[in-house]
Amino acid sequence: MAVHGPLFFGFTLAGFLLCWPQPMMRLFVPVWALAGLYLGRDVAIFCHYAPVLTLICWAVSGSVIFTRTTITKLIVQHPKFAPALTAAVGTILFGIANARTRGRRKIN
Repeated sequence: MAVHGPLFFGFTLAGFLLCWPQPMMRLFVPVWALAGLYLGRDVAIFCHYAPVLTLICWAVSGSVIFTRTTITKLIVQHPKFAPALTAAVGTILFGIANARTRGRRKIN
């Protein structure tokens, strides 16, 4: 939980800050929450073997918390940044999910 929780919270907060100012983007906040959930799980596994990653994850999550006003101002000034970043996160999430379940699919 030392890594999984902060990453889930950081991704969810970042998604909220990026997507909430634009009404059409509010539907994509769950994409950020899912990314935090799954990427947090994968990174937490790696942190068992490289404890320095735990500190890096805490720093990343803390930077989202402490720069939330800057993120909000960035989205107001550049409204196309949020959809592009959300598409990138969704693509990464889909790619990781596809790679993790590639050998488990059974075709009848």
